[in-house]
Amino acid sequence: MHRLLLPAAALALLAWSLPSAQAQTARLAAQNKLSDGGFEAAAPSYFQPSGAGATWSAEQARTAGYSLKLSGSGAASWTMDEAIRNWVPAFPANADLEFGAFVWADGVNTAPASDDAKFQLVYSFRDAAGNDLLGQDIVLDLPQDAASTGGWVEVSTSDLGAITFPAAAASATITVRKGASATGTVYVDDFFVRTGTEGVWPGDIFNANVDVSGGWYYYWDNFPRGGDWPDTQAFDVTVTDADAHTGGHSLRIEQLDPTASEAVAISERVPVTPGVPVLVSYWLKTEGNADPATIGQGDNNVGMTALWYSSLESGAAGYNELGGLDIRLNGEYNPNVIPLLPQQADNGWTQYAFVVYPREDAVGMELRLRYWHSFTGTTYWDDVFIGDAPDVAAELPNLVSEMGFEGDVPSYWSASGSGAAWSAEQSRSPSYSLKLSGSGESSWTMDEAIRNWVPAFPANADLEFGAFVWADGVNTAPASDDAKFQLVYSFRDAAGNDLLGQDIVLDLPQDAASTGGWTRVSTADLGAITFPADATSATIVLRKGASATGTVYVDDFFVRTGTEGVWPGDIFNATVDVPGGWYFYSPDAGTGVEGWPETQPFFLSRTTAEAHTGESSLLIEQNTAEAPEAVAISERVPVTPGEPVLISYWLKTEGNADPSTIGQGDNNVGLTALWYSSLESGAAGYNELGGLDIRLNGEYNPNVIPLYPQTADNDWTNYAFVVYPREDAVGMELRLRYWHAFTGSTYWDDVSITNIGSGALFATAGEGGPDRPVAGAQDRWLRPNAPNPFGAGTTVRFALPEAAEVTLEVYDMVGRRVAVLADRQPMAAQEHALALDGRDLTSGTYLLVLRTPSHSEALTITVVR
Repeated sequence: MHRLLLPAAALALLAWSLPSAQAQTARLAAQNKLSDGGFEAAAPSYFQPSGAGATWSAEQARTAGYSLKLSGSGAASWTMDEAIRNWVPAFPANADLEFGAFVWADGVNTAPASDDAKFQLVYSFRDAAGNDLLGQDIVLDLPQDAASTGGWVEVSTSDLGAITFPAAAASATITVRKGASATGTVYVDDFFVRTGTEGVWPGDIFNANVDVSGGWYYYWDNFPRGGDWPDTQAFDVTVTDADAHTGGHSLRIEQLDPTASEAVAISERVPVTPGVPVLVSYWLKTEGNADPATIGQGDNNVGMTALWYSSLESGAAGYNELGGLDIRLNGEYNPNVIPLLPQQADNGWTQYAFVVYPREDAVGMELRLRYWHSFTGTTYWDDVFIGDAPDVAAELPNLVSEMGFEGDVPSYWSASGSGAAWSAEQSRSPSYSLKLSGSGESSWTMDEAIRNWVPAFPANADLEFGAFVWADGVNTAPASDDAKFQLVYSFRDAAGNDLLGQDIVLDLPQDAASTGGWTRVSTADLGAITFPADATSATIVLRKGASATGTVYVDDFFVRTGTEGVWPGDIFNATVDVPGGWYFYSPDAGTGVEGWPETQPFFLSRTTAEAHTGESSLLIEQNTAEAPEAVAISERVPVTPGEPVLISYWLKTEGNADPSTIGQGDNNVGLTALWYSSLESGAAGYNELGGLDIRLNGEYNPNVIPLYPQTADNDWTNYAFVVYPREDAVGMELRLRYWHAFTGSTYWDDVSITNIGSGALFATAGEGGPDRPVAGAQDRWLRPNAPNPFGAGTTVRFALPEAAEVTLEVYDMVGRRVAVLADRQPMAAQEHALALDGRDLTSGTYLLVLRTPSHSEALTITVVR
């Protein structure tokens, strides 16, 4: 399994739409199943032009904002090659039907003598076997008795008498055509079918008013009757160039009647796969809501509906709708999952995104962008996206540096020397320990033990530090440090001063060749350790001298206190069982409890027993009957307020003791997303702002929050959710978790946290679309470097809104740091410019990464030789 392992700060560039390295040459963002999510197709849905004189025109429109235009010289036409589609299985048999449209003629030739000089509307109808139902086409001559109609004129088949089919018309074609000798201009709008037979629905012609593009359509209950529209038209739904998030167009839904019913703009039907979660995203802008204080209440709502289908075909193939789900922007469930549209009359472009789960019998879906009945004003929609969540997670950079638990070193520890190995041969708490063996020097170093929830090891408290050791075949009675295995601690205050004046060195057991089991080693023999000031930084080193022989395994590092009421802090990943920035916490993990692992409530560890991809996964396994909740916690990664984040993981479970109650109370499994005001922790402070739980309990709607299957054992399944960072958050962490009553073993793999904001998602299937501005660019600190591309050098500019320590680095596309412009350099709140020497850089794309304690962002730069 190929992964791009970039530093977390470098991966902040995802907000600016940079792809993963493997996708760099192929695409700039995740692919879209919609053919025209950006409404830029420049052709009306279902109609195809022929000839230079056929244009989609906004010059005249009966219902805003487009009509079909025929003009110029030579033959031209617009053809709807299939009018039986969507909810219409057929135009019915044995009913009196009328077909027509509205026409505006301007400067046309009059009294044409032949079809070659005419503008005409042509209909053909076929039965299910493809037979022509009427024996010939129905041809309506459009008005040419005068040069101009002076307005819209209804043209219909009524002058020919009612049309009655001997069998249902399962297929129909509608063509507006201009003969080669016809001159002037004709606009055609608002195609209709209506019936004079009581109790019979005549069907409908979708996108009959030719106002939307790229497979989109819409419907109102009184549209087929034509007549006095647009005066009684309840809504306008149209592509518009009046506003756009990106490109030149968006979709506008505008209320015209304050008593109007709901209105929907409906996408083409796209394929889905049961069991594969789907990401839906769109950008929305609103104007003129009449009662903003009640937005989100009742039907004063706007949002979307996802509908499932048993077939990708409709029309004569049948409607095949299976049901669906509504997502109103009303803050329901949790506002970090289902946001509330801001309760103000006008709202600027904002991205909304959700993951939905197809019904198990669905093969297709459509998306409806919609008003509910009481919502008023005008809305603009743009950059609509539908894509499979696993594909999006695979195509865009992952903020989690170790998504698959494949790393060969434990979190927070680094190895030195060939004899340092992360070993599963012996472990006190399953499944790994730190191993030192072989010849020569080797070591394991935790270069910072003050991290995560621990601001310091406290001053004026009696502290004890230690670990558990298993020695096997070591040399005995070593005479010097060079022949010893040792555990070394150093502690520093906020100014970097050594708090004790020297390191604490613990000799590991070498009085016999083997310990025969796990032995507790601690500073207790040296007496209690008391710091004169808080230890805000600490280093732990496990080392083997060059002359030491045999093997030592070390596990379960701890810190404890003899001072009542004082928390001693903790050492995270003290059990050395998880890789790549992951860690976990159990209430007794840091106390050196002698009864472990027998009394250990949960085991959390990298395992090779199961994997979704690669060779490893994360195992969470219950060990005691009264276990509290357990969490596997990711590294902290950067997020941007207002930019939704896609979380995805694969999960497998075994041995739940009460599967019939899964999803009830605390017999639950799922995740917690936590928000932070800083990307740093430890001595920098915890800085947690709150978070949200997503239990797999079917809450809200099982097509959004699924119920975990109520069976004891469940195979690998993908779960994905979109979450919205708090407005004051710059970072987040993910917690994979049991709730208190969930039992059995769970395996987790392919975890991703992906920023899907700005331009990360294509508006159009299979292509990049036009260049488009990135929303929120005014909030960036980094400015585009100049020149770019560059060869010998370039100037990097950035603006600090506040004084801060700045780190500015350059990374290549496999995550290697290739240049440092500033390293925690104090800088004032002002514009800055730094020179980047590019002479040592090869041609290619690089990441320029800016970090401060409260901010992280990046942009791409290009070197050309």
